Parts: sequence; structure tokens; C-alpha cells
Amino acid sequence: MSAAGLLVRDLTREYATRGEPLRVLRGVSFSVEPGRSLAIMGPSGCGKSTLLHIVGTLAAPTSGSVRIAGGDPFVLAESDLARFRNATIGFVFQEHYLLPQCTALENVLIPTLAQRASSAHDAEVRARALLARVGLAERADHFPAELSGGERQRVAIARALINAPTLLLADEPTGNLDEEFASEIAALLIGAARDAGAVLLIVTHSRALAALCDAVCELRRGRLTEPGQRAGA
Repeated sequence: MSAAGLLVRDLTREYATRGEPLRVLRGVSFSVEPGRSLAIMGPSGCGKSTLLHIVGTLAAPTSGSVRIAGGDPFVLAESDLARFRNATIGFVFQEHYLLPQCTALENVLIPTLAQRASSAHDAEVRARALLARVGLAERADHFPAELSGGERQRVAIARALINAPTLLLADEPTGNLDEEFASEIAALLIGAARDAGAVLLIVTHSRALAALCDAVCELRRGRLTEPGQRAGA
């Protein structure tokens, strides 16, 4: 596997209880190459979101390892980890989490505020290009309340891409959209990640969304099935 991709090995996550520890993840292993997408499916409560949070460095594993672009983020000090996360990982959630008082352009620019090397002018040029990429060039100055659900999720995708992440994580990104918008957003997300050469990891209940990814696996009782390649991938 390329050092620029995502490598997860023997990942476990346990939570302390009054009795036996609650083991949510049990030796999860997988890898994803740059520019490729993997969908993880499974029933509610099986640990999908826990896995995504660990890969996104929002939570630490009990044991096992995560390598992003060849490095181990969990050896970093907390302040360094926060900078690494901002620069390297983009997040798209079921809820768009746009700031209502900010325009679409301003929302896309938010992750750049922590990037000291990024000039305001260059960041705005990138943000406007991304809004054009997701079909919202003419909506840059609109506020979230003035946008449709599909448009708000497009802004969220542009925001996730603004720092050119090597890893893009999506948690039920089409869960709040109707079928037409869901298909549109899914294709846009997967295409944008592929064009950027980023690893895309999606947690979803949607078989239609999973079918668009390069590979699909299922998480059940804390264990992950071997990724099945999509025909033609």
C-alpha cells in the first residue's frame, strides 16, 4: 500500500463498565489507497461512528494502530494533533454544521483560519473555486437559511476540501437528503475525493451510496468483513 494512504491495523476500542469491558471494535484492519473510496456498512450501534472518530483522531483506540499518509497521529501532542487534523483530514457529516451567521463562502473558509501559512486572498480563491466545483459559484454570498438541504451539504463538502486533505471522512453524508439529492451529493463527494487524490472513508446505511464506492465492507459485532471490490473498480 502507498505510504500516502490510510492503514488501520488490529484496532480495538473498549469502554469500562461495572462488569466486563464493553468491546466495541475487535481487531479491525483495512487499508485504502489515495484516490480510492471505501464504504463501511452495518447495523446501528455496531461501532461504525466509533471507528470513524478514531480514524479521524477525535478519539484514541484502546489498542492497534492508524497510519495516515505514513504517520501515526496518536504520537503527537494534543496541540500538534489538532493542527494535523485540521490540515490533513476533512469531515462531512449527516448534519452540515454550517454557521448560520456566515455566508457559504465564509463557512468554506473557516478551516483555513488555523492555517498560518495560508494568505486570506489565496484561501478565498480556493474557496470560490471549490464552490464552483460543487455548483454553487452564484450562491457564495448566501446564508445557510437561504440554501436548500442539498446546497448546504455541497457547502459542507467544499469546506471539507478547502485544506486539500489527504483523508476525507463522511458519516451518513446523504442521510438527510431525498433520493434525488442523495444520489447527486454522493457522486459529487466521491468524484471530488478521487480528483483530489484523497482517501475517502464513508460510514453509511445507504446501499445506493455504498455501491458507488470502490470497495464496501460490513462491520458486525465489532469485526469488519474483508472489503469487497465494486465491479469495474
